Amino acid sequence: MRKGFYAGATDEIISTRRLVDIANAYAIFNDKAKAIALCLARFDDETKASFMALYEKLDADLRAGIDESISADNSDATESADATESADASNNKCPF
Repeated sequence: MRKGFYAGATDEIISTRRLVDIANAYAIFNDKAKAIALCLARFDDETKASFMALYEKLDADLRAGIDESISADNSDATESADATESADASNNKCPF
């Protein structure tokens, strides 16, 4: 990341503490994309996007993980909506 900053790939530098936080978050969540996104939350959207783009170039596996997590989130949301609709249909009593 620092080499990218010195080469002009990003506008801001990331501190050692932030890198340690990313490593700790990865150990907790076991998800690189989530760990990076959570630890970059303090940066503005443009800076977050540039750091994520830089890291995606360094780690090709990350892009596949992001695509899989997006697909999983979408299918979970669909299943949750279906379950809510079926629960609403079976419980048609008005509480008022």
